[in-house]
Amino acid sequence: MRAADFDFILSRLRAKLNGWVANSLSMAGRVTLGKSVLAAIPAFFMQTIKFSASVCVEIDKIICGFIWGSSASARKIYLVNWSAIFQPRGHGGLGIPRSKERNLAFMHKLAFSLVSTPDAMWVTVLRQKYHMLSTCPHSISQPNCSPLWCALSNMWYIVRENIFWLVGNGNNVHLWNDTWVPTLGPLHPWASLNVSNIDNLRFVDLLLDDGQWNVCCLLNLMPHSAVPHIMGVMPPSFGGSRDTVAWKLTPTGSFSVASAYECMVDSA
Repeated sequence: MRAADFDFILSRLRAKLNGWVANSLSMAGRVTLGKSVLAAIPAFFMQTIKFSASVCVEIDKIICGFIWGSSASARKIYLVNWSAIFQPRGHGGLGIPRSKERNLAFMHKLAFSLVSTPDAMWVTVLRQKYHMLSTCPHSISQPNCSPLWCALSNMWYIVRENIFWLVGNGNNVHLWNDTWVPTLGPLHPWASLNVSNIDNLRFVDLLLDDGQWNVCCLLNLMPHSAVPHIMGVMPPSFGGSRDTVAWKLTPTGSFSVASAYECMVDSA
């Protein structure tokens, strides 16, 4: 999408400023309005549209300008660097979200939903349209795709790195390529080189008749140091509930936009 396609959002921000007199407000008042009103205006559109970098910079510029008391007729000097303003309050900043990273965090939510809520109507439509056949493929890139799918495919590797599986019946989890042992990551790099046809092994091949892990088999497949990590995971129950995807960056495993935003800020 072109930068001009987002002019209506910038116009809304500027129209909101026209009704305020920045100089009559204290710094604390301007910060509060900047966070609760100005930053909230583009939030709805950010949840489904990937903003261009120039638009994100302009949004941040408008918010920062208002906080420092600038207006259409008079521009004030910024006394603190932008990067300091956008730092969390615990790190000495004002806690104002960066538009680019916030937009990407919302895109992460959509990408995570492609795996976590496969029965949702919009997910089903997108997965079928772009031939996303496996539950959590290595790549979802497709030629001639929509701007939304292009944005999701560009960040897919980050999302995939930050999810892991809670194994239920094992039907949707790839034994070697998916992360179901959080402390190890995908098991393929841990596999012993002298084992043939390793990609053909399934969960059932690693279990005893009573449903517990086959320790001898595991020791033959990977280093001894990796086996205790696998033993700490409940073995799959083939008649049990289906596999569940979880988010690494929260203690509960539930996705949160805040955790994705922190991840984007840390990697920026």
